[in-house]
Amino acid sequence: MMKTKILSNPILRSIHDNPISLSLNDGFTLMELIVVIVLLGVLTGFGIPRIYNLTKDNMKGTSRQFIAQVVDLKNRSVKDQKTLDLIIDIENKTLGKATLPEEIMIHDVQLPNGDTLRSEPVTLHFYPNGFSDSAAVHLENDDGEYLTLFVEPFLTKVRVYQKYWEYTD
Repeated sequence: MMKTKILSNPILRSIHDNPISLSLNDGFTLMELIVVIVLLGVLTGFGIPRIYNLTKDNMKGTSRQFIAQVVDLKNRSVKDQKTLDLIIDIENKTLGKATLPEEIMIHDVQLPNGDTLRSEPVTLHFYPNGFSDSAAVHLENDDGEYLTLFVEPFLTKVRVYQKYWEYTD
């Protein structure tokens, strides 16, 4: 009695009448497997360079933030006619208001007098006459690549070098 109720449902009846059979010939063909492997290889080939470039993008983003802060401080110091400061904290990985991403560190800060600071905070002053203290801030990523941000003392720009630049260069 129960069996006739189940088989009265057309969907269940079609499943009952045509059972799925598994045999040794079921599975993927060699061609299907090759296509899937090639597609995975192509996707991986495009994905890995993008992941690799993330640290370089972080370095560029960090340099842009720093440059924007320097330009802003130089302009505001002249406009407001007061001395403003930008603090570079090597230990806490901050360039002014910007905190560095995890894979980037401040290697050191080099001053024009030859001092190279590796641990203590450095304060750059921006004066009402438009001048500022000069410094070379060396950033390093996990891959050992350097980026130098050189604060110009007389201009409102920061020079960027894709290497460890020193005052003697």
